Amino acid sequence: MKNEDLKKVKEIELEIMDFFDDFCKSHDLTYYMVYGTLLGAVRHSGFIPWDDDIDVAMTCEDYLKLLNLEQEISPKYYLQNVNNTTACTYIFSKIRKKHTTMVEKELNYLPFKKGINIDIFPLFKYPKSKWGRILFQKRLRIAGLFVNREIKPTNFKGKIIYFFLHLFTLKKANKIARNNIDKLLHYNKEFTEYRMVPSESLGKDWFKKIELSFEGRNYTAPKGYEKYLENEYGDYMTLPPVNERYGHGMGNLIIDYNKDYDE
Repeated sequence: MKNEDLKKVKEIELEIMDFFDDFCKSHDLTYYMVYGTLLGAVRHSGFIPWDDDIDVAMTCEDYLKLLNLEQEISPKYYLQNVNNTTACTYIFSKIRKKHTTMVEKELNYLPFKKGINIDIFPLFKYPKSKWGRILFQKRLRIAGLFVNREIKPTNFKGKIIYFFLHLFTLKKANKIARNNIDKLLHYNKEFTEYRMVPSESLGKDWFKKIELSFEGRNYTAPKGYEKYLENEYGDYMTLPPVNERYGHGMGNLIIDYNKDYDE
């Protein structure tokens, strides 16, 4: 991504994040910065210089409340996920800005709107029982598999999976993904902790809220961020080698600040 594009994309993502932060406060919802966004807040007091996205997470309870508040989101933005986008290719949600475009060229064939966005991950309840954990991983795997129905593969194994997934209509694949995500979000039996994926363990301190500076404003972060960042990135305060400093798009992006992709 060109430097001028990276700067403009970050400005719009901050605009969306400011809206989301205000929206959560006004509706008594809690979110936490995660992944590179949290790392950026701790190490750079803002974006990682070469990064190009914003990631936050919410407990499944607050995430479900957000889904139910979809109609109250500002007309400037829209919430996108498997519930309202049949060809959606992720199990989380995005808040996108209307009349903008940012999509990898390799994925521009996907039949849904692709505005500049922030990512919102649900924190699922991790079951206490062994059988519950097996079922948890199975449902997460099935959901992830079926939301990827429309992603064109590049290797032999991927092509076999692609063939299998296309034995199902797009509508049916979306329904299977939605059903499994819904069961994960509504799990109400004994659980030990919340997790974004099966391998990420989040201790109780994680959910004590603090605020960290991010590009001149304060956003919510987990108090237990140090252990989380160590698990994710190791020695997280040390910058990576120069050849590893790149964002998600790596230059292969279609970007427009005034039009939806299909306009």
